[in-house]
Amino acid sequence: MSSLTRWLPYALAIVLTVLFMASRWYQIHETLLFFIDIGRDGNVLWDWAQTGRPPLLGPQTSALPFNQSAVYFYLLYPLFLLTGFSAFSTIYTATFVYIGVFWALLILLRKEPQTQWSLLLVWILVLIHPQFVIQTRFVWNPTFVAPAVLWAVVSFLQLRRQWRWTWVVSLAVSIAMAASFNYSAIPTLMAVAVGGVWYFRKKAVWLVLTMVVALALVNAPTIFFEVRHQFPLTKMVLYQPKLAQTETSIPLKIRDITQFGLEMPSSATRELAAVALVLVLTASYYWLYTKKSTQQLRDFETVAVLLLVTLGITFLMPVSVLSHYIFGYLILVLLLIAFLPKRVAVTVILIMATVWLRPSQLARYLQPARRTVADMERCFQTVCQEITEPLYVSVQAGFHPFHAAQEHRFLLRKNGCQVPPIDEQPTAARLMAVVADDSTYDHGQTAYNELTQFGPSQQTRVFNCQENFQVYILER
Repeated sequence: MSSLTRWLPYALAIVLTVLFMASRWYQIHETLLFFIDIGRDGNVLWDWAQTGRPPLLGPQTSALPFNQSAVYFYLLYPLFLLTGFSAFSTIYTATFVYIGVFWALLILLRKEPQTQWSLLLVWILVLIHPQFVIQTRFVWNPTFVAPAVLWAVVSFLQLRRQWRWTWVVSLAVSIAMAASFNYSAIPTLMAVAVGGVWYFRKKAVWLVLTMVVALALVNAPTIFFEVRHQFPLTKMVLYQPKLAQTETSIPLKIRDITQFGLEMPSSATRELAAVALVLVLTASYYWLYTKKSTQQLRDFETVAVLLLVTLGITFLMPVSVLSHYIFGYLILVLLLIAFLPKRVAVTVILIMATVWLRPSQLARYLQPARRTVADMERCFQTVCQEITEPLYVSVQAGFHPFHAAQEHRFLLRKNGCQVPPIDEQPTAARLMAVVADDSTYDHGQTAYNELTQFGPSQQTRVFNCQENFQVYILER
């Protein structure tokens, strides 16, 4: 192999690194709509920084009354500190995690140029796929599922080449991390276990046991919390009503999977693209089989089996398919495309690029936010300079139905306000700040739970920060 050929993958990786950072950070300060989950994460990380006590619980799931692993917050914390509690630190973390995973795998696979090539194709697809762009420009716990699954699948493929304990541990830890970031990766975790039994036979028991140990370690803070507090989360799962699921039939799941996975401009083109992709994958598998491309065929077949089992479990589970649930199997689809014969893979990627990089799609990423983080911080600096006693915070928003104001609590605290949680400390403050966020607030007319908790009050002041952003001060 010539030196030029040997260094070409790394040169391309440098280009992809620059493009990845640019696509995730370009105009992010003007386009990030800072709200809900990203504000929730900021509050948890802020509490950790102020108290020195790491959280034991991760984000709560929407489908079940249970919390994911706190390892998610442990991943976010270092850059949160290094950036001075920046509201954008989670986005920086996600960018570096994706880049770090691709570079680490590229180096680990340096003796396998064909696999390196496939990995770079996956990186290109991740770079341009709309759901990956959207969910790495607004970061929450599902964002990290894909790189963890990618690492797990590469480890699985390496185990099929040679059984080594380093790859067993690598696979177990990475797939445990994926499922612990977001439970939408559980079908993929189960597919890895089923695939392990199928391919590794007697050795599979060691793989499954290692996965169980890895899951226990990654979720050790949650287990400690449960034991310490007499299993409150388990009791909620067993006895608390679950969130009702809609659209759980297999045809509707297929529709949603293809919609979020292919991101075509219309349902007709989406259906056509889905059929075409299945035909291309099937024909390419037959071509690889006839050409006796042993290693490439085996990799393609292995990923196809993992994908089919993952989808089968997904179809059977009584849970709707949402846009952030797709990463456990979307990364498998991208790997299958990357394992196609080179010319076919490049052709498919070019066709996808013409759709995913169309001007209207790019404009979607760069649409200015209703209000920027800078707008909010300027407003809250003024509020916190003038309101020095503790105050609760709630929000009346025009673009979401929630009133807990996690995003506003975090930025107010960062800018010097004392903001106790009303549900935990109902007598800690006699003031409440009601943020009218692209909405209106009418004292005595607007009603929601946090206002009821606060009780009878009078409006004493209004901060008119900008046309679509006001802060109303209420006093008990």
